[in-house]
Amino acid sequence: VPITVHGSASNNAHQQFADFGSPTNWARVLAEFGDLHLNLGHFGGTDDAPHAWPRGIARLAADHPHVYADVANHRIDRPDVRERYLRFLETTFADPATDMMDQRLMFGSDWYMLAILPDHDQFLDHYEQAYRNRFGATRTDAFLGANALRFLGFDDPRNANNRRVRDRYIGHDLPDWLAADA
Repeated sequence: VPITVHGSASNNAHQQFADFGSPTNWARVLAEFGDLHLNLGHFGGTDDAPHAWPRGIARLAADHPHVYADVANHRIDRPDVRERYLRFLETTFADPATDMMDQRLMFGSDWYMLAILPDHDQFLDHYEQAYRNRFGATRTDAFLGANALRFLGFDDPRNANNRRVRDRYIGHDLPDWLAADA
């Protein structure tokens, strides 16, 4: 069962809990449950100045084939944050120790949080355009959908999650994004 958790040092109930979702703590969990399918939401955040959490998450993904991250609620509406963050991703994708992150990073929105942003109705369009300009069509398509389908197991007709969804479509056309038996 794929699990999504809060993966940034924000929105904690009390400051003493700020590091509970840290890559260091997840490394301990993954040491015991190495086959865990885990999405670390927010990919550490965009405002983490030294990028410690995102780099830690990328290293976890390098060591664990089922670790993913999403970018929900990133403040890419601010040009300074967007440019700094895209540069960070560029170096992450170019580093052999973390280059697989381009196949593990997923778009996310936290849509209810985005409603407070200026031009919230354009958030996806702006994010997609910035990503496409920087990384090209193949990486953008993976970021906007293919990576999530793989995380959820929907790209593999042998995966139990895929089979459960296909069973719900009995008597109906399968959606294009759901892999079917060959």
